[in-house]
Amino acid sequence: LLPLDFEERPVSYFVIGADWGFLPDPGVVRLYAIDDGARAFMVKEWYRTEKALQWWAELIVKLQNDYDVRAIEASVLCRCLAA
Repeated sequence: LLPLDFEERPVSYFVIGADWGFLPDPGVVRLYAIDDGARAFMVKEWYRTEKALQWWAELIVKLQNDYDVRAIEASVLCRCLAA
């Protein structure tokens, strides 16, 4: 849950955390707001099954266009591509 005064907090930037999942496991993308005190608050989450990597990539591009996203953590994808 977000604190009651969340909307009054100044947001410095946003970051994204992602886990694509592997069928049949679900994937998730989370958008976090980072405030002036370097505290993170999850503001949105997408949790889906049976979505291709392209669907997740398009979602992240949209989030980058809509928010000041400064970092994306998707280490699961990196490990898969490196294998």
